[in-house]
Parts: sequence; C-alpha cells; structure tokens
Amino acid sequence: MDAFCVIGNIVFPCHPRTEKNLKQFGLWDKLTKKIKVIKPVGYLDMLILEKNAKKILTDSGGIQKEAYIFNLI
Repeated sequence: MDAFCVIGNIVFPCHPRTEKNLKQFGLWDKLTKKIKVIKPVGYLDMLILEKNAKKILTDSGGIQKEAYIFNLI
C-alpha cells in the first residue's frame, strides 16, 4: 500500500472481497486517501481504462493479454 500511495495517480477498480480485506486489515483509509478507488467495471469500461492507462499492474491473465495488445507491458 505504501508504494501505491507514493506513486499516486492510480485508478483501482476494487473487487468487493478486496475492499472487505483492505478494511479488515486497516488499509482502506490509507489507500483511499491517495488512490482513486472505483467499483468493479464491466468488460468494455475496463478496456477503456486499459487503453488510456500509462501502466497496468494486475494478476489477471486476460488483462495481461489486453495490456500487451495496448503496448502497456
């Protein structure tokens, strides 16, 4: 979380389980002060976010492939 907060200018579509865990471990408030946290988005909206991103950090294989197509990796 510290690294994300230092980088700033991040949009984070946050899954409800991730939000729950961030809150449970006391990380939610720190994260939301520095990072734009949004609700999960649909496929087309995610493609728009990806296309307009400078960089992408993900553990999703599908998003990795799309990021490669958009030359972001």
